Amino acid sequence: MKKLLLTVLVLFIGIGVYADSEHGAWYKHDSTWSSNVRDFIGQKYSKPVLVEFGKFWCGGYKSFANNTLESPKFTDFAKKHLNLVSLNPMQSKRLVQYFNINILPTYIVLDKFGNEIDRIENYEKPEKFVESIKNIIYKDNSFLDLKRKYKAGILSMNEHITLGEKYFERKMYSHAERILEKVLFEDQYNFKTNIIMGHISLIKNNMIKSDFFYNNASNDNNKKGEVLYHAGLNAYMNRFHKEASISLKSFADFYKNKKNKPDFYFNGYYYLILSNIFAQNFTEGEKNLKEAENIFTEKIYPGKASSLGQLKILLWNAKQKADSLNHGDEHYHEGCGGATAQ
Repeated sequence: MKKLLLTVLVLFIGIGVYADSEHGAWYKHDSTWSSNVRDFIGQKYSKPVLVEFGKFWCGGYKSFANNTLESPKFTDFAKKHLNLVSLNPMQSKRLVQYFNINILPTYIVLDKFGNEIDRIENYEKPEKFVESIKNIIYKDNSFLDLKRKYKAGILSMNEHITLGEKYFERKMYSHAERILEKVLFEDQYNFKTNIIMGHISLIKNNMIKSDFFYNNASNDNNKKGEVLYHAGLNAYMNRFHKEASISLKSFADFYKNKKNKPDFYFNGYYYLILSNIFAQNFTEGEKNLKEAENIFTEKIYPGKASSLGQLKILLWNAKQKADSLNHGDEHYHEGCGGATAQ
């Protein structure tokens, strides 16, 4: 415990929060937010620490900060139950790596020893955000709780799946595989487990193994379209754009003539077009875009036309200058959206 505490404290030394940015004016918290976790780690009676890795330059983040982080619902709760720390991920790369931060913003709740209890990776309304933090602190199904149960050998099968999923979200793939193999031993065709194992195999570039797990997940034919969607989205997020476009095109075709389409049908087309743009398969991207424009009309799908319009602009710009798709060694997908750090 002392060794872990020392490691965490060393990692937090010298980390600032704000800096000038090419993105323009950044959101800045008031004095209730610290930039130094060392003030709170290791105290005998310290409250849990909420550590923010934010997207201070982003309009979506600024809206979330104004509506949720500055709301009386959150500030009143935080004053009584939390210590607040805000970190700039661009200047805190060692911590980003240490805590396996993959999406911005991420909010990690730490105990007084610097252990991660669990995290939140979404923009949420004040009531939901406070409720999520309460669940992390007070319920017994957090990431930290599940790890302790696993070590004690008292995890249920559902808890094995939940813990494996949490390890996967943190890109701790070997841990996830070790946990989920126990589930597959009991239930070979468990849907969620096979989906996650398929994702991990694809990320490790083992396409044969990936297909094996995705096929297992498709054992129930009613789940086939959902499997194709998850496989394609995972491939896109991990920059396997050719594989993503194949899976997502199959997903789109699977539901094309079905009367009842899933809520994520538009998302499938959206990432299909993006996959073709990033793969520089512009002809196929234009074809998919025209299909989407015919399906997602403003009358039937309000608001979707504007998203397709943005894709059209992106596709046109990419065709004009293909090398503009090169984002460097580290980038965040989707700009100001729920971006994934890679």
